[in-house]
Amino acid sequence: MDFNTLKNRENNALMHTYGRFDIALDHGKGSKLYDLDGKEYIDLTSGIGVNALGHGHEALVQAIQEQVARLMQASNLFYTEPMVDAAERLANSTLMEKVFFANSGAEANEGMIKIARKYSADQYGPERTKILTLKNSFHGRTVATLEATGQDKFHQNFYPFTGGFDYVEANNIEDLKQKMADPSVCGIMMELIQGESGVRPLDPVFVREAARLAKENDILFMADEVQAACSAGSSTGSSRILSAVPRHWVAVFPSVRCCPVTKQPMFSSLVTTEPPSAVIHWRPPLRKPCWILWTSRISWPM
Repeated sequence: MDFNTLKNRENNALMHTYGRFDIALDHGKGSKLYDLDGKEYIDLTSGIGVNALGHGHEALVQAIQEQVARLMQASNLFYTEPMVDAAERLANSTLMEKVFFANSGAEANEGMIKIARKYSADQYGPERTKILTLKNSFHGRTVATLEATGQDKFHQNFYPFTGGFDYVEANNIEDLKQKMADPSVCGIMMELIQGESGVRPLDPVFVREAARLAKENDILFMADEVQAACSAGSSTGSSRILSAVPRHWVAVFPSVRCCPVTKQPMFSSLVTTEPPSAVIHWRPPLRKPCWILWTSRISWPM
């Protein structure tokens, strides 16, 4: 099939939600991609951060084939060994306490929002519900995470929102202090490196002050690292799973963290795979950091 025929079929069958490049991919091998005409490309997108292991690796293909032949999908209503193996491996390698699997970055961020509000409601009653985020941030495309996103252009045409969010100017400590003094605030969520607005690292002084104020007021400090981090876990809980995020540079450990794990099939062979997202169960007193991890949109037997 030629490119124009495929493009016309797409135009008639799919909603025009996303802008696509004029490239029709046909197959890939390793880090290389090939279009319908056989033209070669180097894959630098990694499936937007969920497929960093490349295309067609024999061990990966074999692991996937063996798992789908055994069990395709089991939902969250049953026990499965791959689910427990994946959770244990994530918890043990990243200092997490417990894991909850979900499907996307937006759902993971909503999990962080729920954790902050649930903890605050349990400890202080129903009045503390506000989540602070940063201007020029991006946290997802669900109704709640759109409102959490501190950019007006993403809000247009989707009102009314649910409420319960306010926005701090990034790296402005005075604005941060003023907003954090609001007694209705239960959490602050930020990208340590803002992605959608142009790859902007936050000032370490600002991040440390946000963490200090959060701890002082028992407000959950939440790090959205969906776009910034895309690696497997490590024994330190930072150097690899946060390879693109300078956690040591800012010297903070958030209460809750949302972070992707690269596509690595988590089958019974423990060749780690694309788990859906993971939210770590948080319960006071905080003994270990809590994480929300996301990767694929595919539900393996997790």
